[in-house]
Amino acid sequence: MVIRYFTQSALIALCIIYALFQIFMIDSHEFRRALDHANQADITYALNQNHSLINAPVGNTGESPLFYLLSRKLFFLANHPYLYQLRNAHASLAKMLIKSGADLHYTTTTGSTPFIAGIGTGDILIMRTLIEHDNAQLGTQYRQWSVDQLTQRTINRYPISYAIEYQMYEAAHLITDYLHQSGADFSLPALKQDLHDGLMRACSSGNFDMINLLLSCNADPNYYDEENNSTPLFELTQAPSTPEQFMRN
Repeated sequence: MVIRYFTQSALIALCIIYALFQIFMIDSHEFRRALDHANQADITYALNQNHSLINAPVGNTGESPLFYLLSRKLFFLANHPYLYQLRNAHASLAKMLIKSGADLHYTTTTGSTPFIAGIGTGDILIMRTLIEHDNAQLGTQYRQWSVDQLTQRTINRYPISYAIEYQMYEAAHLITDYLHQSGADFSLPALKQDLHDGLMRACSSGNFDMINLLLSCNADPNYYDEENNSTPLFELTQAPSTPEQFMRN
């Protein structure tokens, strides 16, 4: 009799746990789908039903909802090219998630954060939203996984390094404005190397706005790239189009 009672109790407990698990899974699934479609009503509903979802992993590498939302923006626009009225939806949704408690320091298994994902969108509205809530991240390094000759390693980088590497002028300009205002030290070895690498890349592509921006951050115009036996000036002369006036200046 006692055994039967405990057996029934255990079964009831398991049923309750299973039901709660199913509810959570349904909420999590619906929440991810709402993030995929940038659907504010569904995102709000899911959070109201289960607020713990705000920082629960939703992606394959442990992305937080905020990171997942931002990283999906470019995919969203590619699949909804005619929904121009929704092009700023991700910025307002990012602000809503942050106000709801989204962690801007949440780190994925690859070492990235929502802040870095925001820079990756190249969306100035999103970046302004993130900077307004946590501009301290602009001056601190983050760990990034890198694959070098099939060997995984972690490297420390600055957020501006990401914008420079991918030649996102507007993003880099916004970041440098904040860094200049805060008296950032652009001579730090890791950052200085990124500035030099970015200058070489900007010169080779003829990205004159980026060139001027990097020079304002004390990138060395006389930098010598030993690996490629090149200088910024040489790369500039090989660019697709180099205005004569720019060369004289």
